[in-house]
Amino acid sequence: MNNGVCVKGSCYNDDEIDYYGMFTEIIVLEYFGKGNKVILFQCDWYDTVKGTRVDPNYGFESVNHRSRLKSNSYEPFILAQQATQVYYTTYPSTKKEAQNWWAVCKTKSTKIVELNYCQYTYDVLQEDDQSFSLEIII
Repeated sequence: MNNGVCVKGSCYNDDEIDYYGMFTEIIVLEYFGKGNKVILFQCDWYDTVKGTRVDPNYGFESVNHRSRLKSNSYEPFILAQQATQVYYTTYPSTKKEAQNWWAVCKTKSTKIVELNYCQYTYDVLQEDDQSFSLEIII
């Protein structure tokens, strides 16, 4: 309901821009053979010019959920590998201007495992023909 997608992009002047959107459909294209499939996300995108802002003091990113791009002015499909999951939450404010803006909460995917170490296992043979395993964690 409040989850969406973020795609990192860049303009011609190398400024990084995050593109935010909401899922409308997930499409899986399967080809002949084992493991030959492509996953596409169809999204409605928020306007990056009028509909996004960054708080200058805290760096919070926000989107105006009423400011969406027209469907004929953008490409609605992205590859699943390009996407980062985000959640949108409302601001705790009663001001009318704040009601149109959602704060963006970027999350990490649960399918990606980050390893902070490298592990190596070696079988070592001593001179007295006794072997043991040596495990090195870096």
